[in-house]
Order: sequence, then C-alpha cells, then structure tokens
Amino acid sequence: RDRNRALMTKSSSSSPVGIRLVTASPCRVANRDYIYRAYVLVFTFLVYGSFHMTRKAISVVKTRWNPECTNKSLHNHEVAFQAGLDADGNSSTLIYNSSCEAGWYPFDGDRGSFYLGVLDTVFLFAYAFAMFVSGHIGDRMNLTYFLTIGMLGTGIFTGALGIPYFFNLHSLWYFVIVQLIGGVFQSVGWPTVVAIMTKWFGKGNRGLIFGIWNSHTSVGNIVGAIIPAVFVDTNWGYAFIVPGLMMVVLGVLTFLFLPSDPEQVSVTPAQHHPTPEAQVHVQHEEREERAPLFRQSPSPMRIHGREDIDDMQSTLSQELQAKEKPQAIGFIQALTIPGVIEFSLSLFFAKLVAYTFLYWLPSYVKDTLVVDGKQPTDQEAADLSTFFDVGGIGGGILVGFLADRMGMNAVPCIIMQLLCIPALVVYNRFGGTSYGFCIGLSFLTGFLVNGPYCLITTAVSADLVCTCYNNN
Repeated sequence: RDRNRALMTKSSSSSPVGIRLVTASPCRVANRDYIYRAYVLVFTFLVYGSFHMTRKAISVVKTRWNPECTNKSLHNHEVAFQAGLDADGNSSTLIYNSSCEAGWYPFDGDRGSFYLGVLDTVFLFAYAFAMFVSGHIGDRMNLTYFLTIGMLGTGIFTGALGIPYFFNLHSLWYFVIVQLIGGVFQSVGWPTVVAIMTKWFGKGNRGLIFGIWNSHTSVGNIVGAIIPAVFVDTNWGYAFIVPGLMMVVLGVLTFLFLPSDPEQVSVTPAQHHPTPEAQVHVQHEEREERAPLFRQSPSPMRIHGREDIDDMQSTLSQELQAKEKPQAIGFIQALTIPGVIEFSLSLFFAKLVAYTFLYWLPSYVKDTLVVDGKQPTDQEAADLSTFFDVGGIGGGILVGFLADRMGMNAVPCIIMQLLCIPALVVYNRFGGTSYGFCIGLSFLTGFLVNGPYCLITTAVSADLVCTCYNNN
C-alpha cells in the first residue's frame, strides 16, 4: 500500500502533461495495466514508423534529382547537337539527347550518383556516431522529452530538404549539412524507443510482441514511399515537407501523451527479474538444503518459517526498490555484456543490405526494370519498392515467433541470413525481367533481410539490456 501511494505521488509529478489531464477525469478504467501497455505499444509503433517514413523520402526523390539519361554529363537545361548528313547528302543537325528528363543540379550531371552517395554516407555516419551519444543522454534524461527533441529536429530537417525546390537552391553543401544534422536527430529514435518498450514489456513472448511491433520499420518505409511518390513527378519539395510536418505533429503528441515509464501512470512495472516472493522461496529452500540433518533446538521460526519469510521478503522488497533504476554504464562495460559483440556484427551485415535497399531500391528498379521497352515512372518505381517492406513485415513476425518457440534468438537469425545470400543473387539476375519477378523477389528478399534485422534491433536488444539490469 505504501508503494502504491508512492507510485501515485510520483506519477502525478512526472507523467506527460496530456496524460495528467486525461487521468484527472473522475472516470476509472478496468484492466488499467493492459490498456496502458496496448496504448504504449501502438504509440511507439507510430513514433518509430515516422522516423523511417522521413528517412525513406530521399530514396524516392533520387529518381527525380538524378534521372536516367543517355548522356549524364548534360544538365536538364542542356541539349546536345550532332552534325551529320541526311539521306540526300545534305548537312543536318540531329538532337542527341532530347529525351533526357529534367533533373536537379548538382545531382543530374555525370557525378550525380556519386553526390547522392555522399549524402547517404554523411547521414549514416552522423547517425552511427551520434547513436553512442544518444544512448548516454537517454540513460540520464527523461525519455519522453529526449524523444520529443529527436522527433522535432528530424521533422524540421526532413522538411528542409524540400526547401531548395521553392527557392531554386543548388548548393551541394546545403544538402550535406542538412543530412548531417538530420542524422544526429534521427539517432535519438531507436535507443529511446527500445528503452521505453523495455520498461513496459517483460520477458514473456517478447520475440513475437517485438516482431509484430517492429513492423513499424517496414510500415514507415511503405508510407515514406507512397507519400513522396504522390509529389515526386510534379513538386518534389512537398515529398519532404509533408512527412516532415507529420513528424513534427507526432512529436508534439509524444510530448503530451507518451509515458516513458509505467510508474508515471501508476502501472505495475514489467518484470525483468524474479519477484521478491520468488527470491524468498528460493533462498528459503537453499537454506533448508544446507541445514544439518540433526538440529539441537529447533526454533519456532524454523518450524513454521512464516515470520522469517515475511522479514526476508520485506528486506528484499526494499533492496529491489532501491535498485529499480540501475546506474547507467559506459561503452566498455556495454561491450562486456554477453552477446553484444556477436549480435552487433550480425546486425552490421543485415543493416548493410537493408539500408542499401532503403536508399537505392526505387532508383535501382527504375534503371533495371524494362518491360516492353519501357521503364517505370518515378511514382511506379517508388510503389514497386514497397514490396520489399511488405515482405519485411512477415519476416519480422515469423522470426520473432520462432525465437519464442525455440527459446533462442541466434538460430533463426542465422538461418534467415544464410537464405538471404541466394535470394540476393537471384534478385540481381532476374529482378528486372518482369513486374512479377520484381515484386516477388523484392518480397522474398525483404522477408529474409528484415527478419533478423527486426529481431536484433528489438527483442535481442531488450534481452541484452535486461541482462545488464539483472547483473546490476
């Protein structure tokens, strides 16, 4: 009872503003724990899906910035002429590159693909290195506030990529700086959201729950391809501004309505360690096993055990309450957690493939898919690329289910990553021969690539965090 009163006091002062207004209502809700956990599951699904939505937009617009041309050395306003002779022997001038689509300087020249690669590299390096800093800050700061900062910054700098369309900006450095800062803000999302989920959900069925929940990456990629595809052929500036505005709005809602800790709303915390009663029971059994066969003067406590158990339970409860928030650890300590290095290497290769498809699949589809002598439009290429993420949803759910059933995370990851190798070879060979092959192989590749990716970034990460928690 004392603990519940303490939780209520804490929740009234630390819960988000919007939650305080809602809970101020005299209405009482049954199944409070279940409803709040479902609420946080859906909310965080939308939050991290929005991070991927903003991340995907640039891959769609690349086909507009750097269109497929006969002569990449020409800009969109230039036309090549070639002198020659007609059939009667008279001199004539032939247009050499009249079919070249309009691009956007500096990405439409012969080095356009290289400059687009530079933007991706700058973003990912900023994202990777800032992830270390984000993890440290997240351990020492209110997670809801920190996540809000990351979402608002991500939305603003995603929209900033669309500004050049309206002001006719062609500076490569502008795009590089925006991508650099955007990568820093994007790094806030993953460690913060996973930390929140770890606080709300315990060990039971974590693989399946996180497998379903982690489909937010694929759903975000799908939405992030469909929305920019609407604008890419007419006004690509809105392909960035609309997702950016959506991210900002959701960031404000996160600040108001997302509780980062169950205790903020007086909900029972997730169990990552044995309960005090279970620990008392285990210690009592161990003591009895170590007791001598003949006792000279058994006390009432040893005969009945109730008073002893109550005292030990009270002591353990106080100790556990004092350890509910373990101290943040450093980088070297994190590396010593069993499994961190192995799963990090596995995730490195899974992300290598996943992010290649994330940033380049629409461009690859447009350049390689030729049906009846015609290439798909920018919008069609963006729509076709979504089947990779549709497959990723199924892969994430299946690998989570298998991990729970097998009681092992590594085995399903290894199997799917090995099967991914021939799938990539087949996709490279036959993916551009027809719409059917493109869709089917994109689905299969996404299924095999995103399965291990989803499991490692969520359930495995949460397990590693709980291993550190229990060790502390």
